[in-house]
Amino acid sequence: MPMTIVERIKKISAVLMKPLLKNSRFFIVMFCIGLLSVMVVHRGMRHISVFELFFETYLLTALVSCFPRWLSNITKGVCYVLAYVLGIVDMFVFYRLDFPLGPAFLRLCLQTNKQEASEAIQSYVTWDSIMSPVLLFLVILALHLLSYRINIKEFRIPHKLNNVILLCLAPLLLFSGALSLKNEWFIVRNMLAYDGDDMERQAQLPYDGGFYLPIYRFLYASKAMNIDELKIRRLIDNSSRVKVGRCAYTVPNIVLIVGESYNRHHSSLYGYPLKTTPLQEELAKKDELIAFTNVISPANNTSQSFHLAFSLYATGCEGQWESYPLLLQLFKQSGYNVTFITNQYVNDIKAVIWDYNGSRFMNTPELSERQFSHRNTKKHPYDMGLLEDYDSLKRFETDHNLTVFHTYGLHFMYDVRYPKDQRRFYPRHYKRPDLSEFDVDNLSHYDNAVLYNDKVLAEIVKRFADRDAVVIFMPDHGEMVYDNCDQYARNLNPKTRNEITQQFDIPFWIWCSPMFKEQHEELFEKIKKARDLPFMTDNLDQLLVFLGGISTEYYRPEDNPLSEKYDKKRKRIIMDGIDYDKIIKQP
Repeated sequence: MPMTIVERIKKISAVLMKPLLKNSRFFIVMFCIGLLSVMVVHRGMRHISVFELFFETYLLTALVSCFPRWLSNITKGVCYVLAYVLGIVDMFVFYRLDFPLGPAFLRLCLQTNKQEASEAIQSYVTWDSIMSPVLLFLVILALHLLSYRINIKEFRIPHKLNNVILLCLAPLLLFSGALSLKNEWFIVRNMLAYDGDDMERQAQLPYDGGFYLPIYRFLYASKAMNIDELKIRRLIDNSSRVKVGRCAYTVPNIVLIVGESYNRHHSSLYGYPLKTTPLQEELAKKDELIAFTNVISPANNTSQSFHLAFSLYATGCEGQWESYPLLLQLFKQSGYNVTFITNQYVNDIKAVIWDYNGSRFMNTPELSERQFSHRNTKKHPYDMGLLEDYDSLKRFETDHNLTVFHTYGLHFMYDVRYPKDQRRFYPRHYKRPDLSEFDVDNLSHYDNAVLYNDKVLAEIVKRFADRDAVVIFMPDHGEMVYDNCDQYARNLNPKTRNEITQQFDIPFWIWCSPMFKEQHEELFEKIKKARDLPFMTDNLDQLLVFLGGISTEYYRPEDNPLSEKYDKKRKRIIMDGIDYDKIIKQP
């Protein structure tokens, strides 16, 4: 008589049950430890991560069941130690510092001496810490140890419960595996990433659960730290050999403002219908602000954009970016007072991979000292707080100054990038029936953030209005913000013209003070003449070196838009291989 579907499922489940019956204690303990981390520490999609945890714990249990007893016992012991130690450390760090394991935290631990470690333990290991969710790990451990005392020889399941399990196990494993597939691929791709920039690109791809367990966070952080260390060592070695020639100090006060995630097509300075940049437009009407119309970023992630903009390397140069001098070091060695004021790249052990990867070349002590004369030490809820930092550091200025502001700009999430009492745009200002209520509201938040950013930029400009100065505004990259689509944030594997223009078209302008215009008439005319030239910000360094009048063998006049030798036909290759100008010609 043929078997029914239910009977077939029960038969398959009976086979699948064997590893669980053989190693029931191991499965239950490992699942409980993982579940605690998922529910307390993990900030991703927990409902998916629970199924993924079930699926992975079963696979691990099945694997252990295939080993000889001696190897099985050793493997289980190692798994227990790793799960408890990493789980407790991860939970403890999350409870005390409000972030899970990451590369910057690991580096801090490695750089801590015995005295610092002892003081940290005394400071952080308190009764409150022990009575936090960390206590739940200790409860699991206590029950785990108690289970050995009970010494149950055979795991018996009631008959009715056994039938339910046999009916559900196979479908549950199949469902859990299917639900976990995308995130499993995400983890594999990240673990196989070949360098820091690639790790950042992979880490921002869409996923469901991410590194949802402490072991994944630890392995990923270790890899990021090791890969990055090789580049940093190379940078330190190369920076010790950097030489500069004479410096003309052509412009005595140069200010660079680096924005964040700024889609040019949402700036009314560039024709956006909502008045998001009224103050910049006022400066343009005075013929002080020169808006460049054809500027793009070489990448749509901050780290790679920073590596290219702040080194003398550019796309197409031989070798790697870390083999070239750092831009800000050239300025400091040339005699400029270099001030770095950032709302992202302060030394921060909470740094996630994209901040960690992008900031190491600025935050490593040796490199920081070689690049900066002064810098701020704390972040602010809003970018206007950076003006307070500048005002406090202004007393250190000399006759020649390069000041770099690095804002949080328009980084997702948009609704926290501006004070709520300064909101001016609401969903009623948009006619987008193709978008959901959330998306229209999100779109309005982005435009409000652009408007707030306009005020920040204007305040920075005011600080230099009575000096011989130029202020350059350059975002690190653009952002997808529902332009002819229903998507926002970034797609790190862009293919269409619309995806590329939103993420790579950036506003770029040079503000020239009245004193600068008077004392540098010819240079001011060159700036105005260059406003419509095609330019990519991997050559920002060439523009700044020219404005500073710095003599260096790494200066390339063909890459400086203010030079008569500028190569207007240079291919603008983005994302390590996409010809931007070829894509932009597509319909």
